[in-house]
Amino acid sequence: MREAARRTGLLPHEILLAICQGRAKEVLGRHATVEERIDAAKAAAPFYAPKLIAMAVKPSTSDNPFEELLRLADGKSRGLPCGGGKVLKLVEAKRKSETASTEEVKS
Repeated sequence: MREAARRTGLLPHEILLAICQGRAKEVLGRHATVEERIDAAKAAAPFYAPKLIAMAVKPSTSDNPFEELLRLADGKSRGLPCGGGKVLKLVEAKRKSETASTEEVKS
């Protein structure tokens, strides 16, 4: 495979794709057997169609997308020593002031 890559200038996944598509003669200099073509297709598949994984999504009820991150950085949820929750208190104070100013504009 390395020799074919040097000779043709193709990347390994391009060589595998050529073999499984039946173009082995131009890459390897010989025809590939059915088994070789199947093996090349199996080896090339992750380059073209990576496996997808499922991820759990935790919907946020807050308008602030960083609130959960700040809560974790606060240290309380992890049992880490923290500075008394100063970061989250600042965020909550800012939210209250924004809410108050929005209500004033509405009135």
